[in-house]
Amino acid sequence: MTLFAPAIGAYWQLLESYGLDAEAIFREAGVNPEAMYDAGARLPAKAVETIVAQGYALAGDPCFALREAEFFRPAHLGALGFAWLAS
Repeated sequence: MTLFAPAIGAYWQLLESYGLDAEAIFREAGVNPEAMYDAGARLPAKAVETIVAQGYALAGDPCFALREAEFFRPAHLGALGFAWLAS
């Protein structure tokens, strides 16, 4: 299973909101941060799970994954997100 790479931009912002090194966490999970800007890129779901698990462990907040919603923007879904806004 894969995930649309730009959709993980919210996780980057979430990690930074806790003062964590988002770039290091992404790279440790095998994810090139530049993939967030590639509308054709897909990431292995396991890599995204690793990012979330590492962030959770470092943040120490039981609501870590729920806070991702604070940073999610329709633009993270590319054209689909903008179509959603226009509908």
